[in-house]
Amino acid sequence: MHKTESKADNANLYLFIPLYFSFVKILFYSSIVQITFQFYIYRLLVFILLCSTLYSCTEEKKLLPEDILTIDEIVPILVDIHIAEADIYLKKYKKDTAGKIASSYYLEIYKRHNISVADFDHSFNYFIDNKELMDEIYVKVIDELSKIEANAVKKLEESKRQKVE
Repeated sequence: MHKTESKADNANLYLFIPLYFSFVKILFYSSIVQITFQFYIYRLLVFILLCSTLYSCTEEKKLLPEDILTIDEIVPILVDIHIAEADIYLKKYKKDTAGKIASSYYLEIYKRHNISVADFDHSFNYFIDNKELMDEIYVKVIDELSKIEANAVKKLEESKRQKVE
């Protein structure tokens, strides 16, 4: 009797083994599917967070009021003003004389760019109140002044070479 029970147990065991492997297979595949699903959810969340971060970091460009000079209009004026001020500084005028010469330089610059003193002052004050725009303007001003300086250095070196020859 003992042997028959053993055979019956073995028969049940043999029936149980395929069920066990089927169950393990289902669990394994469902865990893979679950992991894959979780992975895609994770990637989707990362993508959404990245997009929202990028969107929040961008600012809409403010439209300038009509009575304000554009950035492209004010940059050359400021470049000319800085060159004029550098000229006055390097010539070491007395304060009274420097002020008069600066005023004449400024008037000449405004005339050359076809704007009035009031228009320039109004626009400049607007940009002073808008730090981001003023930063953008001065990045361009510094870039232009650097180009002018590089050209001047290049011409100076060429003239020195011509004198040597």
